[in-house]
Amino acid sequence: MRVTTLRTVAVVAVVVLAGCSGVVSQGDQATPTAPSSADASTANQGYSVSVVSQTSGSDDGVDFYVSDEENAIDDFAHLNVTITRVGFQRASDGDNESDGGWVERDVDNRSVDLTRLKGANATRLTTVDAPNGSYDTVFAYVSDVNGTLTDGEQVRVKLPSEKLQIHKPFTVGDGESVDFVFDIAVHKAGNSGKYVLKPVVGESGTDVPMTSVDEDDDDERDGVLDVNFVGNVTRGGNATLEVTRNGSAVENATVTVDDEQAGTTDGDGRLTVAIPDADEVEITVEAGDAETELELDFEREADAEEDEESDETEEAEDTEETEETEDDEAEGEAGDDDETEETAEEDESEETAEDDDDGVDDDSDDEDSDDDGDDDATETTASGDS
Repeated sequence: MRVTTLRTVAVVAVVVLAGCSGVVSQGDQATPTAPSSADASTANQGYSVSVVSQTSGSDDGVDFYVSDEENAIDDFAHLNVTITRVGFQRASDGDNESDGGWVERDVDNRSVDLTRLKGANATRLTTVDAPNGSYDTVFAYVSDVNGTLTDGEQVRVKLPSEKLQIHKPFTVGDGESVDFVFDIAVHKAGNSGKYVLKPVVGESGTDVPMTSVDEDDDDERDGVLDVNFVGNVTRGGNATLEVTRNGSAVENATVTVDDEQAGTTDGDGRLTVAIPDADEVEITVEAGDAETELELDFEREADAEEDEESDETEEAEDTEETEETEDDEAEGEAGDDDETEETAEEDESEETAEDDDDGVDDDSDDEDSDDDGDDDATETTASGDS
């Protein structure tokens, strides 16, 4: 099966790979520490890297898939095969095999569980940047096989050779991406209880049915160049770029800094470049038709100090407002206490006034009693005189 990849352009308006663990003063310069790709989302403090545009190339090459033809795989709960390297040999024009060259790719000890890859199921191991042309031999280096039977027993699976190889001609056209399925099957050796791992030529190739089990397979086939900084990035200093595509290092990618060619990447996809002493630096990376353009923005120490002073001012203002609020609350509480005391005093005055009124009434009653007594005495005296 062949998939033709069209040339696409994606403009990204977000800031990526913009992180640093701190800003170290170097005169009037700021030295940000570049994050690893795993820390790409770290908050930026001293500089930012913006992806201005990315253009995917024709992406000539071979997507290398691994599958398992159902043989004795049902005996296994897990059968993990670790592959270190894959490759293709160019077809030779004559009988001399030396006419053809090898195209190889390290896959960093990728382990696949063949129990997940039964029948047409397949997983993409890597993408090999194979130039257009004809190929006739395909190989995969296997470093380890770990098998567990369905009853939990660990078994040794024999490899005829560390390199599994098949002869299966295919062609990569100009501007074409090809899916190649490399089928591996485990066979039971008679009644000995032993197992052997072998490639299956009849189930391998570019024209066999295949169902990818990779969720992100479509996202990883776009062929764009990913550019990361390795280590520190210093304005006016040197920085190392790492260029990858679909997770693999890109060799001989051309790097341009502010319209001046800085060099090409090595076998690890890396190149050390001089970073101009400027607020903004443009970096362009090209490999074939693929291109990624970055913009590096620096923040000077003076700007950082202004931001820090602004933060301190805001903090001081917040503190002052808090203190004023506390003073107002304290004054309000004091006013409430005074009102309470005044109310208490008024209550006491009213009680005193009531007591005084009661005393006056009592005295009046006593006087009335005395007057009654005097009247009685007068009446008694008058009777006696009569």
